[in-house]
Amino acid sequence: MEPSSIQITGGNPIFQGPITINVYNGEIKKNQKSSEAVNGKGWVESDYYRPVTNAKERDFVDHISRPKDFYLISNYPKGRVLIVNNEFRGEGDERHGSNKDVSGMYHLWKEMGFSITIETDLTAYNMGLRVEEFAAQQGRSDICVVIIMSHGKEDDLVFGSKRGELAAEKILNIITSSPSLKTKPKLIFFQMCRGSKVQTTHTDGEGFCTEDSTWINQLLRKVLPHGKRLGSEQTEVDALSSEYVEKTSDLMLAFATQPDCVALRDPKKGSWFIQSIRKVFTDKAAKHDVCALMEMVKDDLEKKSVHAPGTDLHEAVMNMDASDSFGKKRLMLFPGFPKCYEE
Repeated sequence: MEPSSIQITGGNPIFQGPITINVYNGEIKKNQKSSEAVNGKGWVESDYYRPVTNAKERDFVDHISRPKDFYLISNYPKGRVLIVNNEFRGEGDERHGSNKDVSGMYHLWKEMGFSITIETDLTAYNMGLRVEEFAAQQGRSDICVVIIMSHGKEDDLVFGSKRGELAAEKILNIITSSPSLKTKPKLIFFQMCRGSKVQTTHTDGEGFCTEDSTWINQLLRKVLPHGKRLGSEQTEVDALSSEYVEKTSDLMLAFATQPDCVALRDPKKGSWFIQSIRKVFTDKAAKHDVCALMEMVKDDLEKKSVHAPGTDLHEAVMNMDASDSFGKKRLMLFPGFPKCYEE
């Protein structure tokens, strides 16, 4: 069996040019010709991942005749995925376990039938540049997925390697402004801290973060100031600008955690948010649309907590922050369809 391959490119000086990763039967291994290891061990660690449950053919065929109810999925690959993972290797604050997230997301979206591009340790400038290039290269894809995994801080600033900063709203603006993505469903995930507070099971104390669903709407309003918040019924339809409607339509935006709070990551298993996405989408995408899947991710995260007596993380929990503008249309990923026969 011939391996498929991906390229991991690095903006960090530890990388000597692009690293090609070959994929054999679900295992990701380092190409022997590469001069640098991806995770310092010579290969990208990969757990065994359960195969994605495939959709039923009748459901896939049915959606084609219902364009008002479903986003049409007809191409193969069905979409493109950009994964940016800043590990900060050699910079003193390495994101241990993030390689598990890369591996998990690669396996998930590859099995879903997507084309995947992976970038690691990009500077803030190069992150913006790469997102722009990606947004302009969608071609015939039906769905666009962007996954940003990095350190972050208040005001939704994403750290690049060498500690530069890029605003999440800049990434959002690039994606929503791209002519090639107009009318296409766009999924944007941010795995990063949004502050230093810890969400806990206790409701008292300055370190507690409450769930605030208005923050994402405020972010969207910063990008597109004319129009109502997503989910708001306070503004009448005739108050919406055409620019706002066009740009915010067909969009799902999700952060791993609430504003001003930390996002949690297991150094051996990967981040809670990304691993919950992998788990839920693997088992449930065959029967449920993306909005329902993200509700399940939220529920899965709420079941997790840290047991670490005597530390700031004792009984820490994490609630994601998400919003969508799919309206009445449903986005089904239909794993296993359309069929593709590769030589």
